[in-house]
Amino acid sequence: LRPADTLTGAFHNGRLAVVDVGVICPAASGAGLDCVQTMDQRKRDRMAPFAEELAYGAVEYHPFAVSCWGRLHPSAEQMLRNISKRMARREGLSNQRPIEDRLRARITTEVMRRAARMVLRCLPAQTDATIPDDLPIDHHAECRAGDPATLYLPPYDEVPPSGTPGALPSGAPQPGAA
Repeated sequence: LRPADTLTGAFHNGRLAVVDVGVICPAASGAGLDCVQTMDQRKRDRMAPFAEELAYGAVEYHPFAVSCWGRLHPSAEQMLRNISKRMARREGLSNQRPIEDRLRARITTEVMRRAARMVLRCLPAQTDATIPDDLPIDHHAECRAGDPATLYLPPYDEVPPSGTPGALPSGAPQPGAA
């Protein structure tokens, strides 16, 4: 059993906490009137049978529900505020707002990258024969977005080595791999 995505003691008074990220589309079937509320409740219901075991291990479970458009559940908003306050204190800052904004931007970026990967995965496979030879290629844009032929999107702070736009780094999933 892997109860969550992240195990940390960083944001909850030094106690261990597991954070389980869930992304949901408001238009999905079963999303309910408030999709992030539905995802939060779905995550809590899934972990309810293991609550005693987690409590025995002094681990708290926290779902982190976010819509596919980047809207956070109120408990995820509070978690983000707590993390940014602790980071601001650790860095000696009097205001946590810039840190909170930076974290929110990274979360939104990852949610949008997930959406881009889903779009790429759903596109029909293209062969070189279907791409016109005179199509101008902006290699700088390719480096930022990744190579659509591989479905690989590099981390937003990684730039492929020059001369190999869209090259897969070692350990990256291969196209067509499950």
